[in-house]
Amino acid sequence: MEEKLKNVKTLSDLTGPGGVFQEMFKGTIDRILRAEQEAHLGYEPYQKKDDSQKNSRNGYFKKELKTTSGPVEIQVPRDREGSFDPKFIKKYQSFDPDLENIAT
Repeated sequence: MEEKLKNVKTLSDLTGPGGVFQEMFKGTIDRILRAEQEAHLGYEPYQKKDDSQKNSRNGYFKKELKTTSGPVEIQVPRDREGSFDPKFIKKYQSFDPDLENIAT
């Protein structure tokens, strides 16, 4: 990230499509969704499950959020049972005015 910040020469480099801010926004959303899944499953990544925990992580699917500075592709975590339903970014949601206010 430091290297990308060093290459910022214009406001567009910071806030435009593919800019540093978009990458930071994407990283933050991805971390929030992973934390949500961790709370849902009840254990941290790479932590040994006990016998009562039947469900497990099952990768990610890509989702595109629309923002005024361009689309942002996030990774939404999945679980084997398909019971994880993110609350921060709902299924089929691609735009949220509250999120947009934060992002701009």
